[in-house]
Parts: sequence; C-alpha cells; structure tokens
Amino acid sequence: MFTEHVRDIREWYESDNTVLEPEYDEFSLYALADDLNIAYQSKSNIRISYWRNNWVKEHERQIYELLSNEQAIRII
Repeated sequence: MFTEHVRDIREWYESDNTVLEPEYDEFSLYALADDLNIAYQSKSNIRISYWRNNWVKEHERQIYELLSNEQAIRII
C-alpha cells in the first residue's frame, strides 16, 4: 500500500509541474528574431528558456551562431 501512495504522489508531482507547449504568433516570432539578432551582434549573454517534454528548461549563454535556414541558434 505504501508503494502505491509513493507512486501516486510522484505522478501527481509530475502532472502538477508539467507545462503545455507555448504557442507564438507571427509578431512574437519576429520580435524574438530581432532580440536574437541584437544579442548575437552585441555578443551579450542571454537567458534561453525552451520547452521540451512538458518541461521548461533554461540556459544562460552567449550565441555562437545564428542558423536562419534551420531556424536555430548555437550557443557557447
């Protein structure tokens, strides 16, 4: 019975901390691209929050390369 309670608590904790995938409109994507360009040109550190598998993860890094064809960035 104790193991069932532990399992239920873990499932509850995981479901409580999950985040739905964010949706961006066209204006937000253009604003994000502008911010990335400015950060890349000024060689500033940026904080990147990204969604993966229902969790939001963060990194604070400098942009090494903008890959416009792949719609991606490389960070140091």
